[in-house]
Amino acid sequence: MSRYRGPRLRIVRRLGDLPGLTRKSARRAYPPGQHGQNRKKRSEYAVRLEEKQKLRFNYGLTGKAAVALCT
Repeated sequence: MSRYRGPRLRIVRRLGDLPGLTRKSARRAYPPGQHGQNRKKRSEYAVRLEEKQKLRFNYGLTGKAAVALCT
């Protein structure tokens, strides 16, 4: 299985608190990126995708295994 090797604190800032990913806490309360502070209302698809990504990063799963857990 593959493992996410990128910046984990960025993922924590984007998705919220994920205890299995890192012990660090974010200094900034908004998501990363150029437009992180100006976040608009998300669609239903975006909400479901974010929940799937939380499962993926928290448990170290890949795409298809996370889809099976979400349904």
